[in-house]
Amino acid sequence: MQDGKQREDSRRAKIERRRVVRRGLTQRTKIRRVDDVPVE
Repeated sequence: MQDGKQREDSRRAKIERRRVVRRGLTQRTKIRRVDDVPVE
């Protein structure tokens, strides 16, 4: 039973990590766009 809970926690942690990575990527693209505008 404890093993099953641990597995559930790890799965939740993976999803959370993926969400954070996605948020970081979107922030990076926004910054890149802002940098690209003045060059124009």
